[in-house]
Amino acid sequence: MFWDNLSAALLRFCAARSLSYEEVAERCRISPRYFGEIVRRHTSPTLRTLEKICAGLDVTPNDLLLRRAGLDGPAEDLAAVPDRAGAAPAQLPKAGA
Repeated sequence: MFWDNLSAALLRFCAARSLSYEEVAERCRISPRYFGEIVRRHTSPTLRTLEKICAGLDVTPNDLLLRRAGLDGPAEDLAAVPDRAGAAPAQLPKAGA
């Protein structure tokens, strides 16, 4: 379940900001290949890598992984987390909408 939440959150982040795996991996200072393997759940990130991902996305582990009260899925509101410039991207439609 943890890896499903992480994968879903990373996919939402990429989609919400129209970023490629390569761009997000660069922000997180990890290789694009490794980032893709994490997203596809082919490998598990170390704690250090999870820290790099959170730092690169400018979110806390809770923002990235945990379900928030009143939301349908894990990290549902990740798209609303402002980027480092302070601009919040457009909200993604909920699944099935």
